[in-house]
Amino acid sequence: VREAVIELANDGLVEIDGRRGTFVAAFGPDTVRDHYELIGMLESFAVRRVAERRDPDVLARLRELEREANAAPDNLERKRVVIELLRTLNRAAGNTRLRMVMRAMSRFTPGDYYLTHVPDAVQDNRKTLRAMLDAIEAGDAERGALITVEMWRRTGERLIDHLRATDVFAAD
Repeated sequence: VREAVIELANDGLVEIDGRRGTFVAAFGPDTVRDHYELIGMLESFAVRRVAERRDPDVLARLRELEREANAAPDNLERKRVVIELLRTLNRAAGNTRLRMVMRAMSRFTPGDYYLTHVPDAVQDNRKTLRAMLDAIEAGDAERGALITVEMWRRTGERLIDHLRATDVFAAD
């Protein structure tokens, strides 16, 4: 249990005060917003690298995964395939530090919740993945990066709106 609490503290989900105990860390819209903006920045790094390299095998695999995601019978399967698409993108960027940081960040990201509960999330995800992959195929690293940053920013804002609408977060 101690290791689990330490891991939660490392993830910023709890705060440990040696004299008073362990408490749930502050969690609100700014936490969610910052998290998704950071993911966007990190993912845009991978998109730039992959767009600059334009490896035909990687591009073919990304399009194959896009088709699989679009054909997924449910949101849980869509999430699984989209995660594999993003992993493929991150591996193709060729940066082990990026993969390590993204792995840690993804533990906070409720993809199937987002896809299931946030209105129009699946349609937006389809459209944005298509635009991102189009930019990568065209070798337009900057456009791909901008699409990626905006996708994750929009994801965070839409999730915040949903959490406010369901009274998880208080309205401003």
